[in-house]
Amino acid sequence: MNSRVHLTFQTKPARKRIEKIRAALDGHQLSARQLSKAIKLDATWIYSYIHYLRDLGEVHIAAYAADKRTALFTLGPGEDAARPAPAPAVPKPKAPVVDQVEEDMRKAVEAARRKVRLWKPQRDPLIAAFFGGATV
Repeated sequence: MNSRVHLTFQTKPARKRIEKIRAALDGHQLSARQLSKAIKLDATWIYSYIHYLRDLGEVHIAAYAADKRTALFTLGPGEDAARPAPAPAVPKPKAPVVDQVEEDMRKAVEAARRKVRLWKPQRDPLIAAFFGGATV
């Protein structure tokens, strides 16, 4: 099932926008975001118009930008450019080696902080004997 909403671009404003898109793409390779800025139309609508024009065979993907994700569209029939392979994953750097003394100190500080968070003030037993327990 096609998840795109089927839109008809037969209205007069839609036809004007399509003509603007054709003019902007004529002889140029633009991404949808660049096209959005060029004709001052929201990128969401640009994607809808591009899909419509691609279905008609009037626009195709000429290339991909340096980031290997952004498609560059151009006017005219043609085969879509092949999507480049993603960049290989860069291994994460290993954590720096910490000597045992520093590790023990860090654990002791964490334990002390936990104790402080859990500590609740208690009434002095002598005061409690004279005046009674806390009523809070």
